Amino acid sequence: MKFSEISPVAGFTVLVSFLSLLCGNAFAVSRAYEWSISASSTDAYVNVQDVPPGLPTNLYLWLGCSTREGATGLAAEFELTDQLLFLSYTPAFIITDPVPGYFPFPICVEPLTIVGTLLVLNLGAGGTATLVESSANGLNATADCDAVPQLWPNAIRGFATPGFTPDIVDDCGGTVSVEETGWGGVKSLYR
Repeated sequence: MKFSEISPVAGFTVLVSFLSLLCGNAFAVSRAYEWSISASSTDAYVNVQDVPPGLPTNLYLWLGCSTREGATGLAAEFELTDQLLFLSYTPAFIITDPVPGYFPFPICVEPLTIVGTLLVLNLGAGGTATLVESSANGLNATADCDAVPQLWPNAIRGFATPGFTPDIVDDCGGTVSVEETGWGGVKSLYR
């Protein structure tokens, strides 16, 4: 992304829009958006797969599911662990990012859409990739498509190579019960 292509007026408009998101009705209780880092460009939920050592490999950032109409932006950053090295991120849409830690979308993105491609390198033993709070703004949230956008905490399905466990934070729409007996116990067996 080239910051030189952003006019001062456009950059100011995006910054003001982003700040009004922060001041809005931010962080409702449920996780209305789920993001998935997948090894597949056709399936959002290939969250565990081998990445050949020494070869740059694409992973895909998907908007997996949503209890809202769609998303207009993502505030987060990538975190890779162990011997999985982040090389680059390429957005799927032609956008500019004048606000560090925030990826705006030029349209209202609907679920099961790839929003970008991560290029990673396995240095040998593999590792994990996930979304975490942005160091620029402390957020791990998604802006909805309302006329006055609100931020919603993200549910996440991270990526892992074999031998590692992908980061999974909730399912889209809320917290899953994990009590030992009853339906929550059954659900916890599959998490």
